[in-house]
Amino acid sequence: MGLLYYSGQYLSNLGDNVNFFRQQLGIGIIAFVTLLLELTIIRVFDVILDPSVGYMVVTIAMFSLGLGGIYIYFFRADRIDVAKVLPILTLCYAFFTVMVLIFLNLLPFNLGFEGNFFVQIISWVGMYLTIFIPFFISGIILSLIFSTSAKESHGLYFADLLGAGLGCLLMIPLIPVFGPGGILFVLAAMLCIAAFCFSSLSAKGLLVTIPVALALLSYPLIHGQYIEFSGHGNKRGTDLWKEQGRREYVKWDPVSKLEIFSAFNFKYFSLDGGQQASWMMRFDGNIAQFTARRQTLPDEYYFGLNSLVHYLKRDSNADTLVLGAAVGGETHAALAFGARQVDAIEMVGAMVRAAQQEYAPFSGNIFNHPQVQYQTGEARTFLRSTDKKYDVIQMFS
Repeated sequence: MGLLYYSGQYLSNLGDNVNFFRQQLGIGIIAFVTLLLELTIIRVFDVILDPSVGYMVVTIAMFSLGLGGIYIYFFRADRIDVAKVLPILTLCYAFFTVMVLIFLNLLPFNLGFEGNFFVQIISWVGMYLTIFIPFFISGIILSLIFSTSAKESHGLYFADLLGAGLGCLLMIPLIPVFGPGGILFVLAAMLCIAAFCFSSLSAKGLLVTIPVALALLSYPLIHGQYIEFSGHGNKRGTDLWKEQGRREYVKWDPVSKLEIFSAFNFKYFSLDGGQQASWMMRFDGNIAQFTARRQTLPDEYYFGLNSLVHYLKRDSNADTLVLGAAVGGETHAALAFGARQVDAIEMVGAMVRAAQQEYAPFSGNIFNHPQVQYQTGEARTFLRSTDKKYDVIQMFS
């Protein structure tokens, strides 16, 4: 009898440990999804509207999460069948996470409030609710778990912090692969796993959960290209150019979204939906041709304000640093006026790679020139990390 009692107690403790682990995993996933969803929507708003509007997402998310906790306080968690409600709420969270993509694409709100004023008001309210609902559900889920599992709060809080930290960290490698639209499906897949963790289903329930999660996870990968959000700002005419089919390259970078448009004898490198941009001109790579032109017009020939400093330091073998180089003419001008070495620093790695690889022939391979060190970096960090002295330091924006 003693052996049977011991065995029964052991199995009971083992079952409790398994359930607690599932609860920890579930809350870790909820925290992971919540932080990554917030960062993803911020990046989306940077592109489709404006970075200043993107900060509004932080406010909405914090307000929604807090309101979810207040809702549980007033409606009392002890009256709720948490075992039944949590899996359903988590699946609703997954549904409304994916619906962020659909609703933001359907609603006709725009940055300039153009068109029917009443329609714009309704659309902006709809946009607000689209962001509000998933975070509100997340706040309810987190409040339910912590309010009904106070004795295990230390372990749950650890899982919550770990999930939130991973959500912030993994934004960097995930966004170039999936883009924000694809990340929403990744998050929905993870929430399906969380719903299983919160449920009373046995391990056999994974036979249904895993295929559903894999289907959601694989959809962005088999889509063949990024799942796009519609623009709502037409910044610098880029939304119109996309409608005209002039976009030929797109890449999400952890820093910015890069789109490249064909424009006559130029390539238009657009960042964050037209928030910033740089023109790459067609060039055959023959720097020597400019020597003859300068000999013809020695005191007048230069390319414009962005090359004025190089004109003033012409033929002096200047060591030149260009900060925020993008793909503009500053690097080109420095070489044309006889710079000895050009260090060109650009923060958007996707732009650097595109200029040095796919678009190298178009620019005459100027960014792979032996006298050019074109690299990804942040200007102030680079300046602090180098002891090199420069004759010219240029930041033209």
